[in-house]
Amino acid sequence: MPERIVLIGLRGSGKSLVAAELGRILGWPWTDLDAEVEKQSGQTIAQLFAHGEAYFRECETRTLSHIWPGRYRILAAGGGTVVRQENRARLRQGAQVVWLAAQPATCAARLAADSLTAVRRPALTSLGTHRELATLALTRFPMYWQCADWVVDTTYRTPAEVAATIVRWLALDSVGTAQERDRL
Repeated sequence: MPERIVLIGLRGSGKSLVAAELGRILGWPWTDLDAEVEKQSGQTIAQLFAHGEAYFRECETRTLSHIWPGRYRILAAGGGTVVRQENRARLRQGAQVVWLAAQPATCAARLAADSLTAVRRPALTSLGTHRELATLALTRFPMYWQCADWVVDTTYRTPAEVAATIVRWLALDSVGTAQERDRL
Protein backbone atom coordinates (compact mmCIF):
# COMPACT_ATOMS: atom_id res chain seq x y z
CA MET A 1 0.00 0.00 0.00
CA PRO A 2 1.44 3.40 -0.91
CA GLU A 3 1.92 6.10 1.72
CA ARG A 4 0.07 8.61 -0.43
CA ILE A 5 -2.35 8.75 -3.32
CA VAL A 6 -2.09 11.78 -5.57
CA LEU A 7 -4.80 12.75 -8.03
CA ILE A 8 -3.78 14.87 -11.02
CA GLY A 9 -5.70 16.16 -14.02
CA LEU A 10 -7.29 19.21 -15.59
CA ARG A 11 -9.62 21.52 -13.69
CA GLY A 12 -13.01 19.86 -13.61
CA SER A 13 -11.71 16.29 -13.93
CA GLY A 14 -13.06 15.42 -10.46
CA LYS A 15 -9.94 15.41 -8.29
CA SER A 16 -11.47 16.94 -5.15
CA LEU A 17 -14.65 14.86 -5.29
CA VAL A 18 -12.71 11.63 -5.86
CA ALA A 19 -10.24 12.52 -3.08
CA ALA A 20 -13.12 12.97 -0.64
CA GLU A 21 -14.61 9.61 -1.67
CA LEU A 22 -11.24 7.85 -1.40
CA GLY A 23 -10.76 9.39 2.04
CA ARG A 24 -14.13 8.04 3.11
CA ILE A 25 -13.39 4.53 1.81
CA LEU A 26 -9.80 4.26 3.08
CA GLY A 27 -10.26 6.27 6.26
CA TRP A 28 -7.38 8.53 5.22
CA PRO A 29 -7.35 12.32 5.42
CA TRP A 30 -7.39 14.15 2.14
CA THR A 31 -6.16 17.54 1.09
CA ASP A 32 -7.11 19.78 -1.79
CA LEU A 33 -3.86 21.52 -2.72
CA ASP A 34 -5.62 24.65 -4.01
CA ALA A 35 -7.57 24.99 -0.74
CA GLU A 36 -4.35 24.54 1.22
CA VAL A 37 -2.62 27.23 -0.89
CA GLU A 38 -5.51 29.59 -0.10
CA LYS A 39 -5.32 28.74 3.60
CA GLN A 40 -1.57 29.26 3.86
CA SER A 41 -1.51 32.44 1.77
CA GLY A 42 -4.69 34.01 3.15
CA GLN A 43 -5.78 34.78 -0.42
CA THR A 44 -8.09 33.16 -2.95
CA ILE A 45 -6.70 31.44 -6.02
CA ALA A 46 -8.06 34.32 -8.12
CA GLN A 47 -6.25 36.86 -5.92
CA LEU A 48 -3.01 34.90 -6.17
CA PHE A 49 -3.31 34.65 -9.96
CA ALA A 50 -3.78 38.43 -10.08
CA HIS A 51 -0.06 38.59 -9.21
CA GLY A 52 0.69 36.35 -12.18
CA GLU A 53 0.81 32.62 -12.76
CA ALA A 54 4.50 32.42 -11.78
CA TYR A 55 3.68 33.89 -8.37
CA PHE A 56 0.83 31.40 -7.90
CA ARG A 57 3.05 28.47 -8.94
CA GLU A 58 5.67 29.51 -6.38
CA CYS A 59 3.00 29.59 -3.63
CA GLU A 60 1.75 26.20 -4.81
CA THR A 61 5.25 24.66 -4.74
CA ARG A 62 5.92 26.02 -1.24
CA THR A 63 2.61 24.66 0.00
CA LEU A 64 3.22 21.26 -1.58
CA SER A 65 6.64 21.12 0.06
CA HIS A 66 5.09 22.01 3.43
CA ILE A 67 2.32 19.38 3.36
CA TRP A 68 4.24 16.59 1.63
CA PRO A 69 5.78 14.93 4.71
CA GLY A 70 2.34 13.62 5.78
CA ARG A 71 1.79 9.90 5.27
CA TYR A 72 -1.34 7.90 4.53
CA ARG A 73 -3.15 10.73 2.89
CA ILE A 74 -4.76 11.63 -0.37
CA LEU A 75 -3.84 14.75 -2.29
CA ALA A 76 -6.00 16.39 -4.95
CA ALA A 77 -3.29 18.35 -6.77
CA GLY A 78 -4.03 21.52 -8.66
CA GLY A 79 -4.48 21.13 -12.40
CA GLY A 80 -1.18 22.86 -13.10
CA THR A 81 0.87 21.46 -10.22
CA VAL A 82 2.68 19.25 -12.75
CA VAL A 83 3.97 22.27 -14.68
CA ARG A 84 7.05 22.46 -12.46
CA GLN A 85 9.54 19.61 -12.73
CA GLU A 86 10.26 19.75 -8.98
CA ASN A 87 6.56 19.20 -8.26
CA ARG A 88 6.39 16.26 -10.66
CA ALA A 89 9.38 14.69 -8.91
CA ARG A 90 7.88 15.28 -5.45
CA LEU A 91 4.51 13.82 -6.42
CA ARG A 92 6.19 10.56 -7.42
CA GLN A 93 7.96 10.16 -4.04
CA GLY A 94 6.22 7.46 -2.00
CA ALA A 95 2.92 7.94 -3.81
CA GLN A 96 0.69 6.30 -6.35
CA VAL A 97 -0.22 9.01 -8.83
CA VAL A 98 -3.55 8.69 -10.61
CA TRP A 99 -4.36 10.87 -13.59
CA LEU A 100 -8.08 11.59 -13.68
CA ALA A 101 -8.50 12.12 -17.39
CA ALA A 102 -11.54 13.73 -18.96
CA GLN A 103 -12.16 15.47 -22.24
CA PRO A 104 -11.82 19.27 -22.08
CA ALA A 105 -15.50 19.63 -23.07
CA THR A 106 -16.53 17.48 -20.10
CA CYS A 107 -14.33 19.48 -17.73
CA ALA A 108 -15.71 22.76 -19.11
CA ALA A 109 -19.30 21.57 -18.59
CA ARG A 110 -18.53 20.55 -15.01
CA LEU A 111 -16.89 23.90 -14.31
CA ALA A 112 -19.87 25.77 -15.78
CA ALA A 113 -22.18 23.86 -13.43
CA ASP A 114 -20.10 24.73 -10.34
CA SER A 115 -21.03 28.05 -8.73
CA LEU A 116 -17.56 28.31 -7.13
CA THR A 117 -15.66 28.12 -10.42
CA ALA A 118 -15.04 31.87 -10.75
CA VAL A 119 -13.51 32.09 -7.26
CA ARG A 120 -11.76 28.71 -7.00
CA ARG A 121 -10.75 28.05 -10.60
CA PRO A 122 -9.98 31.30 -12.38
CA ALA A 123 -9.47 31.40 -16.12
CA LEU A 124 -5.82 31.56 -17.12
CA THR A 125 -6.55 33.12 -20.53
CA SER A 126 -9.30 34.97 -22.36
CA LEU A 127 -9.98 32.00 -24.67
CA GLY A 128 -13.11 30.80 -22.89
CA THR A 129 -13.18 27.74 -20.66
CA HIS A 130 -13.42 25.00 -23.30
CA ARG A 131 -10.73 26.43 -25.60
CA GLU A 132 -8.49 27.18 -22.63
CA LEU A 133 -8.80 23.62 -21.32
CA ALA A 134 -8.15 22.20 -24.81
CA THR A 135 -4.99 24.31 -25.04
CA LEU A 136 -3.88 23.31 -21.55
CA ALA A 137 -4.50 19.66 -22.42
CA LEU A 138 -1.96 19.90 -25.24
CA THR A 139 0.76 21.12 -22.90
CA ARG A 140 -0.15 19.28 -19.71
CA PHE A 141 -1.12 15.82 -20.93
CA PRO A 142 2.55 14.84 -21.52
CA MET A 143 3.34 15.99 -17.95
CA TYR A 144 0.40 14.01 -16.56
CA TRP A 145 1.67 10.95 -18.44
CA GLN A 146 5.14 11.48 -16.98
CA CYS A 147 3.74 11.44 -13.43
CA ALA A 148 0.93 8.91 -13.62
CA ASP A 149 1.07 5.35 -12.40
CA TRP A 150 -2.53 4.89 -13.53
CA VAL A 151 -5.03 6.73 -15.69
CA VAL A 152 -8.78 6.72 -15.10
CA ASP A 153 -11.17 8.28 -17.59
CA THR A 154 -13.68 10.18 -15.45
CA THR A 155 -15.84 11.39 -18.34
CA TYR A 156 -18.77 9.03 -17.73
CA ARG A 157 -18.01 7.91 -14.17
CA THR A 158 -19.18 9.21 -10.84
CA PRO A 159 -16.61 10.07 -8.15
CA ALA A 160 -17.70 6.92 -6.28
CA GLU A 161 -17.05 4.76 -9.35
CA VAL A 162 -13.63 6.34 -9.91
CA ALA A 163 -12.69 5.89 -6.24
CA ALA A 164 -13.79 2.24 -6.32
CA THR A 165 -11.61 1.66 -9.39
CA ILE A 166 -8.60 3.17 -7.62
CA VAL A 167 -9.21 1.07 -4.50
CA ARG A 168 -9.35 -2.09 -6.65
CA TRP A 169 -6.05 -1.14 -8.27
CA LEU A 170 -4.46 -0.56 -4.88
CA ALA A 171 -5.64 -3.98 -3.73
CA LEU A 172 -4.20 -5.62 -6.85
CA ASP A 173 -0.96 -3.68 -6.51
CA SER A 174 -0.50 -4.86 -2.94
CA VAL A 175 -0.95 -8.54 -3.89
CA GLY A 176 2.54 -8.87 -5.32
CA THR A 177 3.74 -10.12 -8.67
CA ALA A 178 1.85 -9.75 -11.91
CA GLN A 179 1.19 -13.50 -11.98
CA GLU A 180 -0.39 -13.34 -8.51
CA ARG A 181 -2.54 -10.39 -9.56
CA ASP A 182 -3.59 -12.20 -12.75
CA ARG A 183 -4.99 -15.05 -10.63
CA LEU A 184 -7.41 -12.75 -8.82
